Amino acid sequence: MPELSVAEKLKIKEGQTLMTINAPENFAAQLDHLPGEVKIMKNAKTFHQIHWFVKDKTQMGSELSKVMKMMKEGILLWIYFPKGHRKFKQISQEVMAGKQ
Repeated sequence: MPELSVAEKLKIKEGQTLMTINAPENFAAQLDHLPGEVKIMKNAKTFHQIHWFVKDKTQMGSELSKVMKMMKEGILLWIYFPKGHRKFKQISQEVMAGKQ
């Protein structure tokens, strides 16, 4: 079975709009093999996914209510944070699972 691309792992589908928050400049370049007509935008009125980049637990806490207001049924939320922050990784997984 062939290995999935990053875009496939993130469940990005043709024609979707991805909203980014605090994304690094090279984010789009890291999404190999994007399906057709995918848009990556910092500000979008309608979108299918949110890709939110945080540096630490403090930033996540201060931006969480703003991000949660953007969530609607069917919107997929991805939260990215630096590797090596084991405590923070555990917290972010709990938030994503709704176990605050």
